[in-house]
Amino acid sequence: MAPKWSGAATVFGFNPPSGGRPGVAFNPVVYTLDLLIPIANFGQEVAFGVGGGASWLACLLIALGWLLFTAVAAALTRTFSRL
Repeated sequence: MAPKWSGAATVFGFNPPSGGRPGVAFNPVVYTLDLLIPIANFGQEVAFGVGGGASWLACLLIALGWLLFTAVAAALTRTFSRL
Protein backbone atom coordinates (compact mmCIF):
# COMPACT_ATOMS: atom_id res chain seq x y z
CA MET A 1 0.00 0.00 0.00
CA ALA A 2 2.79 2.42 0.86
CA PRO A 3 4.36 2.52 -2.62
CA LYS A 4 1.04 3.58 -4.18
CA TRP A 5 0.45 6.56 -1.94
CA SER A 6 4.11 7.56 -1.91
CA GLY A 7 4.16 7.47 -5.70
CA ALA A 8 1.03 9.59 -5.82
CA ALA A 9 2.56 12.01 -3.32
CA THR A 10 5.58 12.30 -5.59
CA VAL A 11 3.35 13.09 -8.59
CA PHE A 12 1.45 15.73 -6.62
CA GLY A 13 4.74 17.09 -5.28
CA PHE A 14 6.07 17.71 -8.79
CA ASN A 15 2.66 18.89 -10.10
CA PRO A 16 1.09 20.76 -7.18
CA PRO A 17 -2.61 21.59 -7.45
CA SER A 18 -3.67 25.14 -8.12
CA GLY A 19 -5.51 27.45 -5.79
CA GLY A 20 -5.47 27.13 -2.08
CA ARG A 21 -6.85 28.94 0.90
CA PRO A 22 -4.91 31.63 2.69
CA GLY A 23 -2.92 30.12 5.51
CA VAL A 24 -3.13 26.55 4.16
CA ALA A 25 0.18 25.21 2.85
CA PHE A 26 0.13 22.42 0.29
CA ASN A 27 1.56 19.11 1.50
CA PRO A 28 1.62 16.33 -1.14
CA VAL A 29 1.63 13.48 1.40
CA VAL A 30 -1.34 14.86 3.36
CA TYR A 31 -3.14 15.68 0.10
CA THR A 32 -2.70 12.09 -1.09
CA LEU A 33 -3.91 10.67 2.22
CA ASP A 34 -6.87 13.08 2.14
CA LEU A 35 -7.86 11.61 -1.23
CA LEU A 36 -7.20 8.01 -0.20
CA ILE A 37 -8.95 7.93 3.19
CA PRO A 38 -12.66 8.61 2.55
CA ILE A 39 -13.78 9.14 6.15
CA ALA A 40 -11.01 11.59 7.10
CA ASN A 41 -10.87 15.26 6.19
CA PHE A 42 -7.45 16.86 6.39
CA GLY A 43 -8.60 19.99 4.53
CA GLN A 44 -6.20 19.59 1.60
CA GLU A 45 -8.70 18.19 -0.91
CA VAL A 46 -11.15 21.08 -0.49
CA ALA A 47 -8.41 23.72 -0.34
CA PHE A 48 -6.59 22.75 -3.53
CA GLY A 49 -7.97 21.88 -6.95
CA VAL A 50 -6.14 19.42 -9.14
CA GLY A 51 -6.19 19.58 -12.92
CA GLY A 52 -4.74 17.92 -15.99
CA GLY A 53 -3.47 14.37 -15.85
CA ALA A 54 -3.21 14.48 -12.09
CA SER A 55 -7.01 14.69 -11.89
CA TRP A 56 -7.20 11.11 -13.15
CA LEU A 57 -4.82 10.07 -10.41
CA ALA A 58 -6.95 11.90 -7.84
CA CYS A 59 -10.09 10.09 -9.05
CA LEU A 60 -8.27 6.76 -8.95
CA LEU A 61 -7.11 7.40 -5.38
CA ILE A 62 -10.64 8.29 -4.29
CA ALA A 63 -12.01 5.10 -5.86
CA LEU A 64 -9.26 2.97 -4.29
CA GLY A 65 -9.93 4.59 -0.94
CA TRP A 66 -13.61 3.70 -1.06
CA LEU A 67 -12.76 0.16 -2.18
CA LEU A 68 -10.36 -0.21 0.74
CA PHE A 69 -12.90 1.24 3.17
CA THR A 70 -15.59 -1.16 1.92
CA ALA A 71 -13.26 -4.15 2.26
CA VAL A 72 -12.29 -3.18 5.81
CA ALA A 73 -15.93 -2.61 6.77
CA ALA A 74 -16.91 -6.01 5.34
CA ALA A 75 -14.08 -7.71 7.21
CA LEU A 76 -15.03 -6.04 10.48
CA THR A 77 -18.68 -6.93 10.00
CA ARG A 78 -17.79 -10.57 9.41
CA THR A 79 -15.49 -10.57 12.45
CA PHE A 80 -18.14 -9.09 14.74
CA SER A 81 -20.88 -11.39 13.45
CA ARG A 82 -18.86 -14.39 14.58
CA LEU A 83 -18.71 -13.15 18.17
